[in-house]
Amino acid sequence: MTAASISTLLRRYLALRLLLPAVFLVMGLSTLLGWQRWQDIQREQHLQTMALSEYVATYLSFSREIINLMAESSELAAFPAIVPEFLKHSHAFERILLLSDQGEVLATIPPLGSLKDYSRLMPMDHRNKDKQDVYISSPYQAPLSSNITASLFSYPVGGKLVVGELNLFSLQNFITGLGQTKDSTFFFITDRYGNLVAHPDQKMVAQQTNLGNFKAVEQGLKGQAEFLGIHRISGVHHLFSAAPVLGGDWVVFTAWNARAKFFSVFATMGILTVLLLFLLSSTVWLLQHNLHEEVSRPLAIFAEAMDSLEKGEEKNIRYLANLKKTPFQELEILRQGFLDMADAIAQREKALRSSESRFRNLSDALPESVFETDSSYSFQYMNKKTMEQFAYTEEELTSGMTLMDLSIEEERNLIFDYLWQSMEKEVISPLSFTALKKNGQIFDAQLHISTILTNNSPSGIRGFIIDVTKSKEEQAQRLEMERRLLHSQKLESLGVLAGGIAHDFNNILAAIQGNLELALLEIPDNSPALESVNQASTAVRRATDLTRQMLAYSGKGQFLVQRIQLNHFIEESMTMLQAVMPKTITMETRLAPELLEIMADPGQLQQVIINLITNASEAMEERPGTLSIHTGVCFCESNFFHNSRILKKPAPGNFVFLVVKDTGCGMDKDSLDRLFEPFFTTKFTGRGLGLSAVLGIIQGHGGAIMVESRPDKGTSFQVFFPALPESDSWKQKKDHGDSEAKDEGQESEDKDKGMVLVADDEEMLRKLYADALETMGYKSLSACEGKEALEIFQKHSREIICVILDLTMPRMDGKACFEAIRRIKPDISIILCSGYNEEAAMDIFPEDSPSRFLKKPFSMAALQFAMEELTGTDKIS
Repeated sequence: MTAASISTLLRRYLALRLLLPAVFLVMGLSTLLGWQRWQDIQREQHLQTMALSEYVATYLSFSREIINLMAESSELAAFPAIVPEFLKHSHAFERILLLSDQGEVLATIPPLGSLKDYSRLMPMDHRNKDKQDVYISSPYQAPLSSNITASLFSYPVGGKLVVGELNLFSLQNFITGLGQTKDSTFFFITDRYGNLVAHPDQKMVAQQTNLGNFKAVEQGLKGQAEFLGIHRISGVHHLFSAAPVLGGDWVVFTAWNARAKFFSVFATMGILTVLLLFLLSSTVWLLQHNLHEEVSRPLAIFAEAMDSLEKGEEKNIRYLANLKKTPFQELEILRQGFLDMADAIAQREKALRSSESRFRNLSDALPESVFETDSSYSFQYMNKKTMEQFAYTEEELTSGMTLMDLSIEEERNLIFDYLWQSMEKEVISPLSFTALKKNGQIFDAQLHISTILTNNSPSGIRGFIIDVTKSKEEQAQRLEMERRLLHSQKLESLGVLAGGIAHDFNNILAAIQGNLELALLEIPDNSPALESVNQASTAVRRATDLTRQMLAYSGKGQFLVQRIQLNHFIEESMTMLQAVMPKTITMETRLAPELLEIMADPGQLQQVIINLITNASEAMEERPGTLSIHTGVCFCESNFFHNSRILKKPAPGNFVFLVVKDTGCGMDKDSLDRLFEPFFTTKFTGRGLGLSAVLGIIQGHGGAIMVESRPDKGTSFQVFFPALPESDSWKQKKDHGDSEAKDEGQESEDKDKGMVLVADDEEMLRKLYADALETMGYKSLSACEGKEALEIFQKHSREIICVILDLTMPRMDGKACFEAIRRIKPDISIILCSGYNEEAAMDIFPEDSPSRFLKKPFSMAALQFAMEELTGTDKIS
């Protein structure tokens, strides 16, 4: 059994010495005060009863005086005149009768009817009554009426007496009114036999109820004019008191509700009890408070300090140290010894907690899961990242879970063997495994561990787990981006190479074409060589088409863009293509209604459509298949084009798209990667430039192209062109490139039309331009690069009327030479020549542009037309 504390023992002592006597004292005082209050209630009720008795006695005495007065002055002849006048002003009586001393009715007001004998109601000894005597009959129902009344007799005068039938209705209302003043309190009056004269319940009076057998009434009729005790009426206890009226003919009773009256008694006793108990409790509380502060509290602090020392807390220990006064000497000795011991322990634990806190903070700050296990590989410690990463709570992990529980079931034996090996080796390489979260999700992880040694024996494992999912994904994304970048750079390099080859080839073709045109001017129409020169000119034009495709692939082709509705353009092209496609191919078209317009070169766009449809048709190789073409409009973000085969991605916006899909042989990954390389083809008859040109054309139009293909499943090309807003006005770029060939064979006008400076790094072109200008009637000066051209122009600026300037030259290119010449002579006419298209060439002149542009190779007629426009001379006839 546990021993009681000092505080408990002191409380018991106080209860025995103070509480028990105080309880008896309170009970005695409450009883005394309650008895005193009980006596007061009895006196109050009796006084009330006596007061009501005196009121009724006054009422009867007044009525008796009136009757006696009438008896003394009553004459039979005057009676009918006096009584009506009296009843008119007084309601004390319902009827007044004049009787003989034998009871014979001599007169009555109001009339009584046929009743002539009243002797049965007369008192036996009425002849012996004097003036002060009062006789009242028992209540009865008044003749010719339903009211209850009682007869009041006068004393005899001259052998006659007057009888008044009392009007008890007013007395009844008075009694009823008194009973309504308080709840369950009422008053009533009986005659000497217990018959009700007045009662709050008028029905009981009307029924002439007799209460003589009721114990309280029986005592009152015996003449006990005092408190009659407690009696029960209709299930409610009442306090009764009685008082006789005028010698006992009537008796007045009062009935008070016992519960209401006892409540005041009990309330007084309760208030006193509460007050005394409050004073007693306050006294006891003060005593207990002093004992608590001086004895119990210091001992409790000492006990809490010991408990805090056990738990490693410092709060209660510091409070005990700051306690300046102890109530007794023994506790002071214990306090000092305890504080010395606590200080020594606190110093050691402070250093330990500091070290542990640094380790835990460092561990929790790490981005990886850190843990420690015991020799059975059950978790003993883990940082916050472990709980976050695996979605377990600390309680779950430390309730017997092992490292094997954090991996998928197939790899648990692998981890167990790995942990077993770590016990035997000091250094072990990391282990890659599949980690398992609480919710069933898995991720790639790497486990790094080392053995915990205690007394040179393995006692557990500590280590960390790294989530390598993101790093693997990033590595895969990086490799994919590097592959795409290398492929795009490869295509771009090929494009640059193709553009350079086309440019240089155009210079050669320009020299060939120009010399052929000059030769045509010299050869007669009947010469056998004319056919050979024409065939050579045809070959030059075919070679020009080939360079145009190479420039298209490089994205530097010449575009004559205009506003185009792609659906209309496809419908027009399909009419031509269906005639040459095999009958085994089924065409399906789904063209979106109300398609937005695009800005495109019609010829280049036709080349894209023909190449895509031709490529899809050839992929089905005479086998039955389906070729689907559909268009539409969509809004695309930048990241939507991450699979585009063009390195430069379009800006976000609305795009018109064209999808060409076939059910042909499809492509493997290697073929798909090399699809747009120049001269790469898997077809025996292909040249390998069709899809390369498609890529360059779409790139030049600022679009995107994506391809999906699987072997034996077919291929899908998705081409995207920037859409024009519906509100854009009609825009169409004019072509300033090759003009249509003018009439060949025109002759020059008079010689010496002016001096022209020709600057080109190709000697054949310089000679060709000089010969053509001479034929046209111009003199010429030649320069092989921009620096030389600038020096010549500085010397002959006044004579030179026009400059033919190549864009690409060594030492000083065409742009720098153009700007230098314009600074010397701002109004000089300059014709810019280049193998690139006009847009690409003119973009490098944002402020001051050349007068004309000729794309290589160009005809001599085009050169002549440009010279005539700039110099204002007439055409050669």
